[in-house]
Amino acid sequence: MLWVMLLATLGILLISVYTHESAQVHHNQFLQTGHCSYPCECESQECAEGVITIRDGCGCCEMCARQIGEPCDSVAVCDESKDLVCQYSAPFTTGTCQAQRGVPCYVHNVTYGDGETFMLDCRTQCTCENGTYACSSLCPQERILPRGSSCHHPRLVEVPGQCCREWMCDSESVENPPLSCQPKFTPWSSCSTPCGVGMSYRQSLCSHSNQTRLCQLRPCFSNFYNLPLQSPYHHHIRKGHECKATRKSSKPVFLRFKKCRSKKKMRPRFCGQCRGQCCVPHSTTTLKVEFLCREKINLESMVIYDYEKELWSEDEDDFEDDSELESEHTNIILSVEWITKCKCSKFCDGAHL
Repeated sequence: MLWVMLLATLGILLISVYTHESAQVHHNQFLQTGHCSYPCECESQECAEGVITIRDGCGCCEMCARQIGEPCDSVAVCDESKDLVCQYSAPFTTGTCQAQRGVPCYVHNVTYGDGETFMLDCRTQCTCENGTYACSSLCPQERILPRGSSCHHPRLVEVPGQCCREWMCDSESVENPPLSCQPKFTPWSSCSTPCGVGMSYRQSLCSHSNQTRLCQLRPCFSNFYNLPLQSPYHHHIRKGHECKATRKSSKPVFLRFKKCRSKKKMRPRFCGQCRGQCCVPHSTTTLKVEFLCREKINLESMVIYDYEKELWSEDEDDFEDDSELESEHTNIILSVEWITKCKCSKFCDGAHL
């Protein structure tokens, strides 16, 4: 009797284990992975004209590729042949198929959109391509060296009134040919104003002509004057609180002059204001900046009398509304002094204190 009871109990245990394992196997036949169900159950698809069929995100079934503006997720995927990607407004939600956005380019503190064409200078045209830019010369003849025995000492020279340079050769019949005057200039003068918009000049060593550029050492009316002061007669200044020689605008701003505004926003540097010292530019370059103007202006013949005007300001409310420029304007290129580094010294002429 005892043997019979033991055998019966063992049989019940075996049946329970078999039933449990069978249920697990049956459940695994429909294992859920995200939105995917296995084994695959596919339905026939009829796609609209011009819509291709692709494998769904589960790798199971053929589906109609989702088009721009249509909902999408990890299973219903977008048409990659049209550079569409699924963009989500929030996690764990259904997305929307959108065109893939290209990365903009940042060149000399100016932002250019993907696909935008711009001029690096009058001889070089560039195009932004997803974060990098490619350039081509608008003066290909400059790369072709003159050939032949009749051209001695070929060199590129500037031609008045045009951007592209031309090749010049020394004539064999002239014993002492005159050297062409290469474009040489005096150093740029200091900015004409200690704050606000001013002018900087340089003179050609070949001709009696001047070149002019806009400049601004620092803003006049702003919180930039409320800087930590540095003086040997005050207590020790903590690290990070020193008066800085070179500062930078906290956000991109438009450059403005007279009735003109720069086409692009920029982030200019400027010189700080330190007690007992004068801070002046130590390293600068000259940028060619495109402006939108209500009227044509000529820098070479212009004198600035209003020293309180700003070339740029972080407070756009300081300037009058220029929305009309977007529809009606004249494009001009102006030279602008671009500060890269300033230095402060106790010995100065006081002009820029």
